[in-house]
Amino acid sequence: FHPDKRPNSSTGTGQRVTQAVLDAWEALQDSGRRAAYDEAWRRRRDGALPPRERAEARRREGNALYKEAQALAKSASPESLSAVATGLKLYKGAIDKYSEGVALVPGDHRLRSNRALCYAALKDWARCRQDAQVVTE
Repeated sequence: FHPDKRPNSSTGTGQRVTQAVLDAWEALQDSGRRAAYDEAWRRRRDGALPPRERAEARRREGNALYKEAQALAKSASPESLSAVATGLKLYKGAIDKYSEGVALVPGDHRLRSNRALCYAALKDWARCRQDAQVVTE
């Protein structure tokens, strides 16, 4: 499709394809435009998945955040305020992911039990107990 291969193309396909590639490369170079594209792509991809698969994806994302928070809690000193703030942010991010999954598939016990673990790590015992009771039912 390179325009130099067929400079006299009557349809101009080579020029259009090359311009599209250049536009895409330019978008990838700009971190803001790339992030916006990635988010739009994720939304479109997620919209095509059935609810159970979308919930499973949220569970995996929440698990990754939870594991990161646990690793940080084990390695950081308790006096480090930045580590505590980062851990809190990670646990809350995991809770948000699990909550999105629960909204998609309310009966998935794994999402609620994982969310209960996050609440326990944050010492939010009321919410932890609430999720744990639903899991055991």
